[in-house]
Amino acid sequence: MKTLIKGALISFTLAFLLIFEIQAQTQSNTLSKDKNFNQPVGVYNASSAGSAANASAGLQEQTPELGEPCSMYMSDEWQTGTIKLKGNTIYENVPLRYNIYNQQIEFVLDNDTAAVGDPATIEYIHIGGHTFVYETFFCENRLKTGYLEVLSEGRMRLLVFRNIKYVSVENDAVTGLESERKYHLDKIFLYAFPGENAKKLPEKRKELLALFTTELPDFEVYLKSDKNKLKSESELIAAFNYFNEHLK
Repeated sequence: MKTLIKGALISFTLAFLLIFEIQAQTQSNTLSKDKNFNQPVGVYNASSAGSAANASAGLQEQTPELGEPCSMYMSDEWQTGTIKLKGNTIYENVPLRYNIYNQQIEFVLDNDTAAVGDPATIEYIHIGGHTFVYETFFCENRLKTGYLEVLSEGRMRLLVFRNIKYVSVENDAVTGLESERKYHLDKIFLYAFPGENAKKLPEKRKELLALFTTELPDFEVYLKSDKNKLKSESELIAAFNYFNEHLK
C-alpha cells in the first residue's frame, strides 16, 4: 500500500489520520506482520482424499476446531457509517467495511479503496449498526491492540474481538483442486471496567459469575429467572445489559 497525497479538495478529509491506498490484486495476501491475529490452522494436501468431494470433507474432519466459514470481511458490502475522531471531529455517511483479515477499517476515497492508517486517533466507528473502538486488550497473557465491537456499555463493557483462522488447501493435479485459503471466523469475548484494559472473559463459570455477583449479589436470581446460561453471544449481551442497567 502506498500513502495517498491528499489535496485540499477531496470528497471528505479524514483529519489526523494516515490514509493508505489498498491494491485489490494483493489485498488477500496482505497480513500485518506486527500483529499475530490471524491463525493458520494447517495445510491440507487434497491428494490424500482421493477426490475433490472427499477433499473438502477431509479438511473439515482434520480441523474440527474451526469456527464458522466466512470471508475476509465482516460484510462484503459497503455500508454507510460514521467515524468520530478523538477531539470531536465527526465524518458521516462514509462508505465503510471492516476487513477482519487485515484488521483494517476500509473506506472509499475518490473511487479508490483506502484504509484508516492511524486508528489510535479514533474514538469510535459506526458501521451498519455495529460500534467499534480501537483499544489495547489482554488475551492469552499478551497485550494486543485491535478493533473491538462494543456489545454492551456501562459499568462493565462487553466487547468482542474478531479474527480469522484459515487453512491452506494445496494445489493437486489428481483432484483438480487449485490452491486456496479457507477462512473461518474466531470470536474472543472480553470485559472491561472503566480505566482498565479489556480482558478475555473467564472460561470457568464460577470466575465469570464473580464478575457480576461481586457488585450485584442477586445476579444469579436473574440468571435463573431468565434461563440464561452465559454461553451464547445473545446470553452474554443480555447478562451484561442487565448488570449495567442495575448499576446506573
